[in-house]
Amino acid sequence: MGGHGGMWLSIRHKDVFGAGGSTSGGVDIRPFPHEWKMKEQLGELSKNRQRWDEHTVMTQLDKIQNGDLALIIDCGTGDFFLEVNQKFHEELEKRGIFPRFYHPSRKTQQHLLE
Repeated sequence: MGGHGGMWLSIRHKDVFGAGGSTSGGVDIRPFPHEWKMKEQLGELSKNRQRWDEHTVMTQLDKIQNGDLALIIDCGTGDFFLEVNQKFHEELEKRGIFPRFYHPSRKTQQHLLE
């Protein structure tokens, strides 16, 4: 399971988890409709927009409030998921939810190995 799955489960099951985290996770899958065989599970994005919207972490934020979960987001500045992680962080803060957000100045996920 990756960062999307970890956040998905923690947000949707906050009664079970006290914390959730994503490290270089695809917290919004919609910008990547041709990756990871997702269209085999969700159908083509253009024909199944509602299904895609229902299955991405970015649209689950109405299920939590500040204090429900301890959240951490980690994504390197050169990671191809950086933009969706920054938008996720911004959306959380707009809702008054303040996660820990780390964005190391490293360009890849190499920082995870150090």
